[in-house]
Amino acid sequence: LKTAASIEHVLQVPTLQTIDIQQNKIDDPAVVDVLEQLPDLRVVYLQGNPVVKKIAHYRKTLVYRLKNLKYLDDRPVFDDERRRTMAWYEAFLEGGVQAAQVAERAELDAIRDEKKAADERNFRAMEEMMREGLEIRRKRESEEAAARKAALEAGERAPVPEVPINVFTGSKIVNVPESDDVREVREARLEKLVAST
Repeated sequence: LKTAASIEHVLQVPTLQTIDIQQNKIDDPAVVDVLEQLPDLRVVYLQGNPVVKKIAHYRKTLVYRLKNLKYLDDRPVFDDERRRTMAWYEAFLEGGVQAAQVAERAELDAIRDEKKAADERNFRAMEEMMREGLEIRRKRESEEAAARKAALEAGERAPVPEVPINVFTGSKIVNVPESDDVREVREARLEKLVAST
């Protein structure tokens, strides 16, 4: 295979998702025009062809032009890379390499900020779950203590708490009491979390 025309027959299979034409003698940058016409192309192996050196900004160009690409040559195309590449390439088309680098840095900053915000949301959600769990536990312990106290005052035997069942396995959940030291540390940490928000 040497030219774009030598692979044009792939257009007869519009559902093609993977194409391996590496280690040929393709020297025609128009090969990208052919690949771009495959609407569901996800994996491309093109390395080992002279054309790779003729396509300016090779990886960025292919990621930009092949919209569904998930894997190029020796590595995957992740969503973050696609976002950075789209920002870079659009700025490159309008203002050259310097504008492209500025746009890519701005997109990287946006991606970092989004990840940081998502991590913060997850952290806050986990804190809330811990707070809710602590409240449920305290309520249950308080109710159990009140029931024991009422039973003792009435001269009855203290009620035995019902053993919870794991809804996934059907097995009993064994309550292993924690030591006073562990409880104090855990509750102090949770109280600190509650107080800080």
